[in-house]
Amino acid sequence: MRPAITRSCARTLCVAALALACACRQASPTAPTETASTLAISRQPQNQTVPFRASATLTVAATGAGTLAYQWYVGTSGTTTTPIPEATAASYSTPGLTATMSYWVQVSDTKGHLDSTTATITVTPPDMPTITAQPKSLTISSGETATLTVEAAGAAPLSYQWYEMSHDVAHVIDGATAATFVTPAQTGTVPYRVRVSNPNGTVDSEIATISVAASGQPAPPPASPSPSPTPSTSPSPTPSTSPSPTPTPPVAPTPAPTPSPTPIPTPPPAPSSLVILEDDFGGRQLFPGSNWWNEDISAAPVDPNSSAYINFIGTGRTLHPDFGPPPYGIPYVGVGGTQTRQPITWTAYGGESDSGFGGVTGYPVPEEAKTLPNYIEGGVPGGGSSGDRHMLIVDRDRWVLFELYATHWNAGAGRWEAASGAIFDLSTNNRRPDGWTSADAAGLAILPGLVRYDEVSRGEILHAFRVTVRSTNGYVWPASHAAGSTGGALPMGARLRLKASKDISSFPPDMQRIFRAMKTYGLIVADNGSDMYITGTMDPRWNNGVLNPAFGALKASDFEVVTLGWR
Repeated sequence: MRPAITRSCARTLCVAALALACACRQASPTAPTETASTLAISRQPQNQTVPFRASATLTVAATGAGTLAYQWYVGTSGTTTTPIPEATAASYSTPGLTATMSYWVQVSDTKGHLDSTTATITVTPPDMPTITAQPKSLTISSGETATLTVEAAGAAPLSYQWYEMSHDVAHVIDGATAATFVTPAQTGTVPYRVRVSNPNGTVDSEIATISVAASGQPAPPPASPSPSPTPSTSPSPTPSTSPSPTPTPPVAPTPAPTPSPTPIPTPPPAPSSLVILEDDFGGRQLFPGSNWWNEDISAAPVDPNSSAYINFIGTGRTLHPDFGPPPYGIPYVGVGGTQTRQPITWTAYGGESDSGFGGVTGYPVPEEAKTLPNYIEGGVPGGGSSGDRHMLIVDRDRWVLFELYATHWNAGAGRWEAASGAIFDLSTNNRRPDGWTSADAAGLAILPGLVRYDEVSRGEILHAFRVTVRSTNGYVWPASHAAGSTGGALPMGARLRLKASKDISSFPPDMQRIFRAMKTYGLIVADNGSDMYITGTMDPRWNNGVLNPAFGALKASDFEVVTLGWR
């Protein structure tokens, strides 16, 4: 039996229980009171209007608890799908803009975060170049030269580049950089066209064909005794030249270029379809000036292990130009925005490759690359089956770079194949994700680091060059990918700089320009290969008799290694 509980016992138990409950209540910690965040934005980023291809600087001012953190985004306030890498300060400077853009910033402190309002950067329409008088087709006698002229308008300075057309592909004519071009002596029919550029864009002329009169048949007389390019003297030298020798009136039955000769493009001109090997892009710089390829490193500190790295390479190792006339060097091609995108079948690094750009799958590979040489590294039509076989393509209308590695046209399967591919918006400084390759082992773009003939001939070179070494050890910024772990070797992304004390005054002027760029912008290790091989473009205008002895006069000991990962 359970023992009975007396009333006095029960009272005692109740009192004890009540005391225990009170004690428990008193021992319970009081709930923390939430301190309201003091985060506030005192100055929002402001709307701005900037000229075409100009940068805008956005700033936010805020106060809060502790150290504030910032992250800028592209888009409207609250849309976090497009964070801007490394835009983590109170101010952000955009790349050069070609279209109206919106930005905002999220400010955070130890208590929370706050979104700014949207800042819209409006870009004023550019003063693009326009062609007001197209070059005219002519028929001449065999062995004669022809004079072609274009007239253009647009914001200064205007520049010109004439091309000889072959199989619908434009080939640069060296030195033909004026509004008037005198052809060499002609023995057969040759089509020409000209590109007119200014800082805002480019426009391509119509094709002007120089035909040679059949043997024994005289060339038709010129349309006017005075070749002054006025709108009234416009009879096109086609077979139907007016039988009446009267110099002025009856020119009406021909094409009719009276009020405006041939089509004048509207302010932004339609995308061009011209495929141009060794395109000069109108002198436009690849990537913004703040990009790692274009950054002045002349005052950057020397790495404490610089001497050890140079010793690993070999102090007596000489430089070598890994480029020249075909088949040496890496070719590149410029295409228009209308170029058809071709799907790529990946054979190795598909998980680290870009499938397309701007919502469109594929790469704008020209049709000619299947059957013509020198579109792909190695010079073999369609790429062949050995070597690095890089293919570099710039959509000059969208200003986007497409690069492929181990490129091959599989005729049996009817498809383009590549081991890897990377796409770069040339208006931004976007970097590949860490651990990702590109068409290059380091995960970097290739074309911005090539020694290009058009740049050397134009003036000072404003970027670093791509260099290879026999082995590497990991990677440092700006590289994103490793391709080796050899102790004592340089990492991918390491920068070498020609010493300021190295006297280069005895070299030819064009070689001095290359070597000055090595002092100012340096070399970036981008691939495994031969030590101190500098990469450049495949271009028939290179002269190996000048390149080889000049590069061979420089040694690894003439260089120093900049602090690894410096920025």
